[in-house]
Amino acid sequence: MFSILRKLTSSKKERRKRFFDKAKQLSVLSDEVAKKEKALCNAEYEALLEKGDEVFISLKDFLGLMEIPDISIHNILDKCRHISEFDSESSIVEVYCISEGGHLVLCEDITTCEKHKNYSGSKLRISSVRVS
Repeated sequence: MFSILRKLTSSKKERRKRFFDKAKQLSVLSDEVAKKEKALCNAEYEALLEKGDEVFISLKDFLGLMEIPDISIHNILDKCRHISEFDSESSIVEVYCISEGGHLVLCEDITTCEKHKNYSGSKLRISSVRVS
């Protein structure tokens, strides 16, 4: 109802200006998201290369990756396993790693956490190894 009133009371020039302002805002936000995604992929790739001798992928998973037409670093990282995951002396947990005021906060389930329910990042897999 309010959009109809706005249309009746505003001129075509005002509506056109609002449309182009929104289009500019969408363009800037889209560009920022694309740059952040590229930076994220580069950081994940560098982390994978740095620990390449500690990360493994099964033949089955490798063959499955070959069937993906537009493979990304995310597809590869989802299938990779750290050497500690194969050891019975280790444990794995997947958590959200959230940056808060210079600290990293680990949150297991953001759907039930009132403080972090608006976080939209992906989970991080953490391996712990028992040291004798």
